[in-house]
Amino acid sequence: MGRVVIWALHGFLGDGEDWAFLRRPMGQLGLTIVSPSLFAADADGVNAALRIDPAGESIEQWADRFVQVVRDCDSAPILAGYSLGGRLALQSLIRHPEVFRAAMIVSAGLGIGEALEREKRRASDGEWALRFEGDRWTELLNDWNSQPLLRHSVAFERVESAFDRRRLAAALRAWSPAVQMPLASHLPHLENAVLWVAGERDETYANIAISAARSMVSASLWICPDSGHRVLGEQPGLLAERLGKFLKEAVIE
Repeated sequence: MGRVVIWALHGFLGDGEDWAFLRRPMGQLGLTIVSPSLFAADADGVNAALRIDPAGESIEQWADRFVQVVRDCDSAPILAGYSLGGRLALQSLIRHPEVFRAAMIVSAGLGIGEALEREKRRASDGEWALRFEGDRWTELLNDWNSQPLLRHSVAFERVESAFDRRRLAAALRAWSPAVQMPLASHLPHLENAVLWVAGERDETYANIAISAARSMVSASLWICPDSGHRVLGEQPGLLAERLGKFLKEAVIE
């Protein structure tokens, strides 16, 4: 087996270092982790190449750009994505399935099909975008982490100077589930090995993962014990262990 790289995409208000817990266990398997920071205030290399355009770009446009960067670096990479990063990973996989050996999707949705729900989510994300452009950072983080989906999860520390607020706001507007076309109908056509992960206390996303895994040709499912939405922060050791098992079965020869 030659060089195998896991391209790991973080969630909204996330950072490439959110995946740092994988470096040692994956390194022991001979795998390299590349985890770009999509909202970094200052960036070079792959971080600069993959940051969202602050003027806005569609999730499909970004996925195509991401895949081109990946193609230039690796011949048969593995994808990993959490939450927003999971939706970015799915877009990339659906649009370019031939590029990737396998994928792990953690706590990710598949878009919103019902028109009224799409409009409600679009309005909500638009309001959050305005707040990320101008509100005081401490108050903003407190309110963000108090949302029902996140309030019982362990929060990563987020320092304002690490982020470009324009890019965060652009992601809320251009990458909202309300803007993204629903993805569920594409899943049965994918033949890639995919591990779906969700926390056992995150009922909504656990149900999405169960349904998605059942609809696919080569999917596995793992519901992480004692975890809510933020599986990366709440159960990093268990997640690394389960990913290693999946990759040994699906990829590593």
